[in-house]
Amino acid sequence: MTVFITALMSCVGTLACAEEKQFLYEFPLQNSLRAPLEPIQLLPAGTTNKISKDFARLTPRILDTPDRSFQTLWLRVFPLINAPLGDPFPQTQDVNNIYIQNDGGFNIYHLQTGQLLGTASNLHLDFTKTTFMIGANAFPLTVLWITPVSAQNTTLNWDKGTKDFEVGMKVRGGIALQPTLYTLDGAGNTIPNPVPQWSIINVLPVEKYLLSVVPSEVLSSWHPSMLQAQAIAARTYTLYQMALARNKGQNWDMDPTTWFQSYRGAQFLVNGKYQPVESSATTQATIATAGQAIVYNGEVIQAYFSGNSGGVTCTAGECFNQPDVPYLQQIPDAAGVTSKSGGTWGTKANITPAAITEVLTKLGITAPSTPVKLEGLRKGPSGRTWEMRVVLKNGHIDLDPLQTRKMMKTFGAIRSFLYTLGSVTSGKQSIVGHGYGHGVGLSQEGGQIFAVKGWNAARILTYFYPNTQIKVL
Repeated sequence: MTVFITALMSCVGTLACAEEKQFLYEFPLQNSLRAPLEPIQLLPAGTTNKISKDFARLTPRILDTPDRSFQTLWLRVFPLINAPLGDPFPQTQDVNNIYIQNDGGFNIYHLQTGQLLGTASNLHLDFTKTTFMIGANAFPLTVLWITPVSAQNTTLNWDKGTKDFEVGMKVRGGIALQPTLYTLDGAGNTIPNPVPQWSIINVLPVEKYLLSVVPSEVLSSWHPSMLQAQAIAARTYTLYQMALARNKGQNWDMDPTTWFQSYRGAQFLVNGKYQPVESSATTQATIATAGQAIVYNGEVIQAYFSGNSGGVTCTAGECFNQPDVPYLQQIPDAAGVTSKSGGTWGTKANITPAAITEVLTKLGITAPSTPVKLEGLRKGPSGRTWEMRVVLKNGHIDLDPLQTRKMMKTFGAIRSFLYTLGSVTSGKQSIVGHGYGHGVGLSQEGGQIFAVKGWNAARILTYFYPNTQIKVL
């Protein structure tokens, strides 16, 4: 099952809300427009060899003890301090209460000592208290390791009773409770946490995690070759993020939102009912590519991907203001990609002088005369607009990249930076854009076009990530 989502930005100002309502797609979700805080880099030499040794083990050890090898992902699922607009997960409203349930029961251990504290089928953790209950017995609130007794998935539920925010998911693997020393800032970058925070971490094998990620990122009905390409790209992205987190000393690797990759467990609560996330087609693609990753010079790459490049992908240097790397280059996308989902947008958006003035005021800029329209001031090599000019009745105001981003975000459904500001008619200005997401790396819609043409997964991936190879870990 894929998620119906709205556009990246909310419908604000004079942007026609009808445009927003039209953009309800079963659509890939890895489309954050954020730039990474840390430079994109090659992993330290030998990292991928270490990953390969871990993958050589037949099974993870998560049902015995918490496994911190590269075969097992530590995913902080609660609390979610922030989430991208349009994400399946809302920002957590109540960071102190979470409910854990498994009809088959679960064992509750002390995370560090391994001491068995008890067995239960339901557990409520309230972090405002110093104790928690297992049945009728009270225990000091401490780090925990919770592992299911049977093969049944464990249900996590929070923000219960809130119609717009309640979250529920059924997950594979084990659950760790521990304070986390890193958090995410408002742009989705990992930063030190000023105050350690009690967090729920879903600990599960990377290959089981991908069973949820792949159908959350692409349509299960797509060509098998593209589903396999997505599985390999998602696995590569996961391992790279795991290596970064562990080099930094984090005790969790990623979160389930599209700041990283979309993960909704095996089932996800939608309109009060748990709906399956995994599908047979994406599961088959994940199993068929098990252990395969994309490498450059022998090391796993930062395998960015987005929904639709709009016709041309973007270098890390242009789109993220990062040092360029050989495998994230400007690549022509597949012919016809602009006619696919997210390929062309904005034809119904109208920008008025009043809306421009409102944004300028929020930016702390006073216009000496009435705004007339917006113009593109600086475009990058791929044609994306990074700086704009506000044309006034008398004179103009030039906006820097941050001001430009804020100007376009405020207007609403800006799905990429590959856009052209159009003409003014009856006091309203149009905007026509192409693409959905940041445009770096794999274009999912482009990969689907290539797959239909007969390309296999390896050819799709090495096209969008030049100078790379597919390695079996």
